[in-house]
Amino acid sequence: MICLLTPQDLVSIITYVTYFQPSIVEARRAIAFFHDLGHRLRRMENHFVYISNVDFLLSIREAKFAVMFDFFENTGWWIGVAVGIGWFIIRVFSREKKPLPDWSLLGCCSILFFFFGALLAVRSSGTFPQIIIGYGAEPPNCAGTFDTSRLKTFSEDYEIAAVCGFNTPLRDQLDDDKITVSNLFHITGGVVSIVMPYSEKMEGEFDKMRSQAPAGTKIPIQVWTMPILLPKNINYSQVKKLDDIYELKGKILAPQYFK
Repeated sequence: MICLLTPQDLVSIITYVTYFQPSIVEARRAIAFFHDLGHRLRRMENHFVYISNVDFLLSIREAKFAVMFDFFENTGWWIGVAVGIGWFIIRVFSREKKPLPDWSLLGCCSILFFFFGALLAVRSSGTFPQIIIGYGAEPPNCAGTFDTSRLKTFSEDYEIAAVCGFNTPLRDQLDDDKITVSNLFHITGGVVSIVMPYSEKMEGEFDKMRSQAPAGTKIPIQVWTMPILLPKNINYSQVKKLDDIYELKGKILAPQYFK
């Protein structure tokens, strides 16, 4: 049994024995507990990638995580305070005397401070992560390269696509229907490169700009490109303008258009 313990397990056991001075039976139980806990944590190592992406999950308001953290930040604090006060009163007036702190109290405090630390880190330094690696336009095509490593949480329900259009002060970007939407691509967790030929309306806008330019001059073209997420049951042809993405329960992966 001892040979299977890691150095981290031995440190935990020594700390436990030093401060709590348990009996031999309790010490055996503690050894088994720490060994089992270490084994389970090592098996869960592959799942910790979701914790490293907590800032991104919050920033795009993914329901599984953002709702939980928002609840913890507001209502959850008052519930935690009420439960803590009630727990303290029960322990003070309880006939069963236990040493303070006990394992249940230690576990609850550990979970509480973990979520508080994660929330504090996100609120103080969390920003929208860089998804766009590069983009460009060479008429009559738009192109973009995107890093999907932090989109794995959405791979079951969403697919990624790209949208591009001309920069113009004549139309609101969300309402501009002279855009191009690419095909949908699976979220693989790697780099996704997308090339999309101009749509009919965007090509017509380009021809209009070309006809207005003096002969022999290069047309100054400024094109924007954004990655988007669309539910898997949605056809990309339903997106006629950026504002349609909200109605289709999709997400625009740009800081100014978070919803």
